[in-house]
Parts: sequence; structure tokens; C-alpha cells
Amino acid sequence: MASRLILSVPVSPNEELTAPEKSDAVVFLGPPTRFDNRVPEGLVEPRNSDSPRFFYFELKVFRERGGELPDLIEHLIKRVGGKTIRIHTAGEFAKALDVLQGHLSQGSP
Repeated sequence: MASRLILSVPVSPNEELTAPEKSDAVVFLGPPTRFDNRVPEGLVEPRNSDSPRFFYFELKVFRERGGELPDLIEHLIKRVGGKTIRIHTAGEFAKALDVLQGHLSQGSP
């Protein structure tokens, strides 16, 4: 299986869900947004079996007191059946890449 990396900012989940040539995975990488709104119903196309897998590698430089609350991107990733991985250290980033590779190798959603 050939791998390709496409960098696109911003990426719309609908673009990836309806693209004629599907990606294996879509990864959002960055710090949390300042918005914690939920994604309105009907804004995102429904995911089907040949849709790419969605991941959010949420970079958290500082640990927050009182827990970590979901942001807008995490709500979006959840809506398309994706996985959020919070990353505080380089080691956690390496583990997140292992998780991504594992999902792609197994073909699991």
C-alpha cells in the first residue's frame, strides 16, 4: 500500500467524506480551539464503511487543572466516528503515531 501525505488547511470533513478518491486517514493536528460548541446536526455528512478514519492529535502544552474539556474539533471528530488523542509530550506523540499506524494496518474504523 502506497502512502501519501497531503497537507491542507483547513480540511472539511465533508470534502473527505464525499471525495471520489478517499484518503486512508485524516489527521487534525494542533492545539485546542477556543470554541467548545457542538457541531450542529446535518452539518457533517454521515460516515460510511469506505470513509477515511479521522483522528485529532490535540497538542496540549500545559496540563489543565480540573480535567480536559472537549473543543469544537473534538466534537467534530466524534461526530464522524473518529478518535481524539491528547498529546502532552514527544513520547505521547510517538504513541499517537503508533495508534494511527495500527488502525491503518488493521483496517479498523
